Amino acid sequence: MFYVIAEKGADSVVNIAKEINQSHVSVSKILKEMKAADLIKSFKSAQDSRTTLIELNTKARAMVPNMLARCDPIDQAMVQLKRETGVDLWQALSYPHYLILGAIPSFNRALFC
Repeated sequence: MFYVIAEKGADSVVNIAKEINQSHVSVSKILKEMKAADLIKSFKSAQDSRTTLIELNTKARAMVPNMLARCDPIDQAMVQLKRETGVDLWQALSYPHYLILGAIPSFNRALFC
């Protein structure tokens, strides 16, 4: 979720949940923990005051380069694995979500990094 918010910028809980194929409730719980850890800020949308937007705060944005430095080598290894073996490990890691959600999710590395 951290990665999605870092990549997309300010977005609603509903959109974040859709992006990572998780329920609104589970995303809200994680956001509550992120808020307690002083990693996000929330504010009302200028276009629709009924919508609350979430974005990383200054402290969290400072963490992004380190996070990317850790995730990018994993991505490169996964791409190489798929190229060499034909196995898409990212997709395989998404399979438990299929079992839980009952639908084939579109893969998003944000679930893992």
